[in-house]
Amino acid sequence: MASKPSASTSFLEALDKSVRNTLLELSTTRSFERGELLILEGSEGNSMLMIGKGVLEVTRGDVTLARLDKGAVVGEMALLDPAPRSASVIATSSGKAYELSRETFLSLLDEKDPTALALLQLLTATVCDRLGKVNKMVENEVIKPEPDSGFKGLWKRIRSAL
Repeated sequence: MASKPSASTSFLEALDKSVRNTLLELSTTRSFERGELLILEGSEGNSMLMIGKGVLEVTRGDVTLARLDKGAVVGEMALLDPAPRSASVIATSSGKAYELSRETFLSLLDEKDPTALALLQLLTATVCDRLGKVNKMVENEVIKPEPDSGFKGLWKRIRSAL
């Protein structure tokens, strides 16, 4: 099935070999060049990308959220939620990715395919992990700001206004 990715394992490596191979077979191979926009923030999301080779940068507005390389996944929320894309993804090198569509994923789920169940388990673990990191950031910056944090002065003004 699947295990939660750790700091030393990628999303793809967390999947059993047979599940990983099935996902790659069901995916469309997508080559990209440096500077290519692969996902546009606000656009319709209907697939996820699994990076086979190369480096991708995830941005929201002018802020870089992540740099991802081989084995990582991006756009995975599109398999679970048809909401617009929350970030843009730009290639910072040439490479290739495997694109899995929501339609294929939902079809596998309908068939109760073990591949879909393993992927769903891993997607859930990935989303929960990311949510935990965001919660920690909020705690560090809002609930318990560090004494030397640039946010502390603003936080004091907000609290005194309450």
